[in-house]
Amino acid sequence: MRFGLLLAALLTHQAGAQQADPVPPGEEQSAAADILADATNVTVDPEWRASLDSTWKATWGQPPGMLDKPRLDPEAHFQPYDTAIGNLVVRRFMARAGETTSQPPPTQEQIDADLARLCPNLTLPSEFMVQAPRCGDRFGGWFDTQHHSIATWSEPAMEIVNGNMNINVNGQMLGSVAPELVEGGGVLQVADCMGQPLYNLMERVTWHKAETSVRLCRDYGSCSGTYYMQYTITQFGSNVVLAATNPPYLEMFPSQFEIVAHNGATLAQVSKAGDWKDNEICPDWQKKWVVKLAEGSPSKYFTAGETRWVLGAMMTAIAARNARRNPDASVGATVNVHMSRMWYALYFLFIVAVVVVWLKFVQPKMAPKILRFLTKVEHAFFPSCRYVPDKFQRL
Repeated sequence: MRFGLLLAALLTHQAGAQQADPVPPGEEQSAAADILADATNVTVDPEWRASLDSTWKATWGQPPGMLDKPRLDPEAHFQPYDTAIGNLVVRRFMARAGETTSQPPPTQEQIDADLARLCPNLTLPSEFMVQAPRCGDRFGGWFDTQHHSIATWSEPAMEIVNGNMNINVNGQMLGSVAPELVEGGGVLQVADCMGQPLYNLMERVTWHKAETSVRLCRDYGSCSGTYYMQYTITQFGSNVVLAATNPPYLEMFPSQFEIVAHNGATLAQVSKAGDWKDNEICPDWQKKWVVKLAEGSPSKYFTAGETRWVLGAMMTAIAARNARRNPDASVGATVNVHMSRMWYALYFLFIVAVVVVWLKFVQPKMAPKILRFLTKVEHAFFPSCRYVPDKFQRL
């Protein structure tokens, strides 16, 4: 019955729309309220509602809006003062009545993509070289096959953390690698130019005590068992392995290996450019790793041009850590760490010397003078006075 009255009222308005005067803006809502008042408890079909809104808009210039949920006015409907104040503050951060957002809130992937656009875009060639430290250096570079510079890496001059490094392209930071020591190895956090963590490079050390490698004992002095290294790349905040070295367990100070994706697809082939040793100090030649990127890899990770730099960062970290690795697979401090510690020690000794000189020589001679000066200042601003009780005063 109510649905029939509603439909009849709507058709009546449509039939008289051409002859009747336009409804004033202030009265059309009340007219719509009278028409739809009896339809409050009726379940409205969405398609019929859209048709009703379009018909109403074509006739009176805008849809009735009476099927929307009612909204209370905080001032007109006499809500308590505490909720009124709260509504006044909160609604400034919300869309006003009748307003909608032009698009949904961005996802985390969209935010990461927007931040990535702020970093320099580096497309690596299919084959490039990573320079390893030669004389305990805290800087190096990436080069193409023609020995043209692609990027540079360096460790901050006053870095107390062992092995922190930045990767730059044309003077702009591309990313960084920051180590975090854990039991049995280390975690190297790979971040973008904004410092946003992207991946974790996991380094695990395994010691096989029963067997000693002839090569490690002869070239590196590691004669107490054999140490094996395992490297994996995981997404930051996740334990899912995206890439790893092949074979999974590399004998310490390897000469060549592969980097494979989670599905076994080859991402890159890595080998030394020449027969050089990682722990050699200041040889007559440059120590470089050759990285050959696989083309057409079916993996969805580290195959796009803008993400392949992570593989270069991985090799840079491995080369820098192997240059400082001890025969027991531990990683020694970098040159800049030693310098930092030396400067901090000098600062501490300087402060101690100043305190000792002051207490031993300056303070005994200067204390009386300082006391007299402070006394004069006190008397100047707070002079001493003598007050006599009234009953002892003479007239």
